[in-house]
Amino acid sequence: MVLLKNDGVLPLPADPGTVAVVGPNADALITLLGNYYGVPSHPVTILDGIRAAVAPSTRVIYARGVDLVEAGPTHAPLP
Repeated sequence: MVLLKNDGVLPLPADPGTVAVVGPNADALITLLGNYYGVPSHPVTILDGIRAAVAPSTRVIYARGVDLVEAGPTHAPLP
């Protein structure tokens, strides 16, 4: 999350109308585990947390965006 300048943006109002959530980790349960060993009893993704925090009438738009790692190497492996 990046906030360069607040200018009254935060805290969000109870019903901001529409919220856009962008990023591959926003709806990924595996990201919550990191290097943690165990199984969380009630994992909450960033997207789930935002949906729970805003008013029911708020429209939450999610876009995966780009992956963090490309599909394959961009160069030949070194011998």
